[in-house]
This record gives sequence, C-alpha cells and structure tokens, in this order.
Amino acid sequence: VPRTASIMSRAEWRVQIGAFSSRMRAEAQWRAIAKALPAMSASFEAAGNLTRVRVGALPDLAAATEACAKVKRLGSE
Repeated sequence: VPRTASIMSRAEWRVQIGAFSSRMRAEAQWRAIAKALPAMSASFEAAGNLTRVRVGALPDLAAATEACAKVKRLGSE
C-alpha cells in the first residue's frame, strides 16, 4: 500500500501520515510514531478500501510543514 505524508489545507491544519489497507494497519502506524508527535492526535477516515491517518490540529502552514517533515524523517513516506 503506498503511503504518503502530505499537508491538508483548512482553517485547522492536519498532516496525512498515510493511507492503509485496514484500520488495524493504520492504527499500528500511528502507534509506531505517536511518541515522536506527542502534542498531536490522530484521526482515522475511511476512503474507499483504505483508511487514512491524519494528525493535528496544527495552527498554520509552517507548523504543518514542520510536522510533515518530521513524519517523513520517521519513515512514513
């Protein structure tokens, strides 16, 4: 399953850490990186046959960009 870290554009910013073939895999990925992102909470969203994992909320584009870079460094590309 391809995984990406991307930035969502909204009034409150979130970073998508990936899209997974099951909610179980999505939750496992979040558990694997949650300690590195202690101030964030995750949301899980069904998207067709995938489950998206997004973290946030972040106050602005700069914070979202920084979080996205951190997720990429953790290997969630």
